[in-house]
Formats: sequence, C-alpha cells, structure tokens
Amino acid sequence: PSHSPFPGGNPEVPLPAEAPSRAYLKLEEALLWSRAPLQKGDLAIEIGSAPGGASYALLQRGLTVVGIDPGEMSPAVLENPAFRHLQKQAGAVSRDEAPEGVQWLLLDMNTRPEIALDEFALHFKRYKGGSLLGVILTIKLNSWSMAGELPAILEVLRKMGLSKVRATQLPHNRQEVCVFGLTPRGLLRRS
Repeated sequence: PSHSPFPGGNPEVPLPAEAPSRAYLKLEEALLWSRAPLQKGDLAIEIGSAPGGASYALLQRGLTVVGIDPGEMSPAVLENPAFRHLQKQAGAVSRDEAPEGVQWLLLDMNTRPEIALDEFALHFKRYKGGSLLGVILTIKLNSWSMAGELPAILEVLRKMGLSKVRATQLPHNRQEVCVFGLTPRGLLRRS
C-alpha cells in the first residue's frame, strides 16, 4: 500500500493551458496520492490561493472554493461563480467572513512552516467540530534539514484531531512536502 501505482511514482498529470499555476499539478498529485474523498458540491477553503492553480483544480472537480490570499487571483478562477476571494492575510479573516459548512481545508503558503501551521491552526479550530472532513497542506522546507521535523509536525496535527495523517514529497513539490489528514467525519465518508 505504500507504493505508487504510477511508474516512478509520477502520475504525469497534464497541466491545462488555462490553469493559473503549477499548484494545479501539486493538488492533482495530492488528490491521487491521498485518495481524498472529495465530492462535487463540497466547500473548500484554500489558504495561500493566489494565483489560483489549486483553486482551479478544485473548481474543475465541482467544489465551491473560498480562496484566502492578499495576492491577485487569475481571471480563470475569479470568473467562476463557485469561487470567492478573500483578498487578505489568513490571520485577518474574521469569524463573520469565514464561510460555514467547510469540508476541506487546504494550505499552500509561501512562508516558514511554523507561520503556515499557526495560520492553519487558527482556521482548523473554527471547523474541526463541524463538517470538516480533511486537510491538504503543503509545507515548505526552507532547508532540507527541516525534513527531520516532519514527525513532530505530524504529531501536532494528530493532537489537533486529525486521523490518518501522513506526508510525502510529490513530483511537483520541489523543496516541500504534502501532508494529508482526515477528521473522524472524513474517515466515515472514506469508508
């Protein structure tokens, strides 16, 4: 079960011409690897969404997406009625602005892991007791020595209430890793 069904572990996902960034590839690879039980109509929050590659991938799968990022989003994403952009830092999103009924929480911030995880924890606490099913995080490794800290990061996520937490480096991850975890509700959907 730990081996990829794809030759060399690379599913060779094609990048659509209209995809705003290679984050599309990272998310598609993460979804294949994790077998995340996303369904059409699910609501996802993506922290660090600009310019919109991962949001575009989620929208193509029929999800509703709220992107949080102070940066500009691609018109290919903004023009989709199932997308809403909160153009601000993740920590500046108030409880009133945060959507209800979120099933998926994604994070791909171009910052140090401890800052990204602090932002993630803030939003995770808002949703973990409700309809949240799972998380997909991209953790940047500012130096390769930080890979030794991954077991501790995974343990923190488990203590926050996630199950089946695991990490891997995907073909399009470069100097970063993908972390996937399910809530108890997410485990029920997966079975």
